[in-house]
Parts: sequence; structure tokens; C-alpha cells
Amino acid sequence: MLDSVTCDEPFAFANRGIYFLARGGGEDQTEIWLLDLSTGGSRRILTIEHWYVACIVVSSDDTTVLYTQLDLGSDPMLVENFR
Repeated sequence: MLDSVTCDEPFAFANRGIYFLARGGGEDQTEIWLLDLSTGGSRRILTIEHWYVACIVVSSDDTTVLYTQLDLGSDPMLVENFR
């Protein structure tokens, strides 16, 4: 569970290390990476097929990563009881 959702930066501190955003290999891609502070190594967690991702938030148990993205020409939706 997330204690709060404040999204101001393109990185997030978590138990496993620092999650951060990086440009993907494709023109319209963004990647989420994890910098493991115990080993000093980093690995790609996810490639997002979207050109504009602004920030990320990670749950305290490192099981959930939320990110924002800009979608032009779409309407926001609230989905209840999503599983």
C-alpha cells in the first residue's frame, strides 16, 4: 500500500534502491530502471511505449510502481475495484 502519492521527481527512493526514468531505445519509449544500492548495479525494470513519462512512485514494499504519462486527446477515467 502507498502511504501517499506525491509525484514531483523522475526518481523514487525505495527499499531495493533508487528507481529512475530514462529514455528508451526507441523514439517513443521511456524506461524505468532500478539502481541497487547494495551492489551498485542497475537494471531495467520496465519499458513503457510512451514518449512522455513525468514521474514515478514506488510502494514501501517495492511491489507497486506507479507512473504518470501525458496522453493527448484522451479523457481520464476512474476505475473502481480493479484487480
